[in-house]
Amino acid sequence: MTHDSHVLAALYAGEAPPAVDDASLDVFEAAALGRRGRVEELIAADPSRARAAAVDGFTALHLVAFFSGDAGIARLLLDVGADPSAVANNDMQVTPLN
Repeated sequence: MTHDSHVLAALYAGEAPPAVDDASLDVFEAAALGRRGRVEELIAADPSRARAAAVDGFTALHLVAFFSGDAGIARLLLDVGADPSAVANNDMQVTPLN
């Protein structure tokens, strides 16, 4: 899996993510970690982030569904336009609910 995030790399490897300040997290990392306040801040600044895909092809909705399972973050992303049917732009080609 190609990515440029130490946080996501650790999560994909099944390891504890490195300690990071919320202000340094992007929307993908914040969603995966369940950091609702940071996701809210980033989405408020740019709602298009809810529909964007990370370098590895997953959206924030994919990552919240797979890693943190935070329903509040999922609802926030859906409310601002995240597509629950979005197919990951990678070899897995899964939707967030897969």
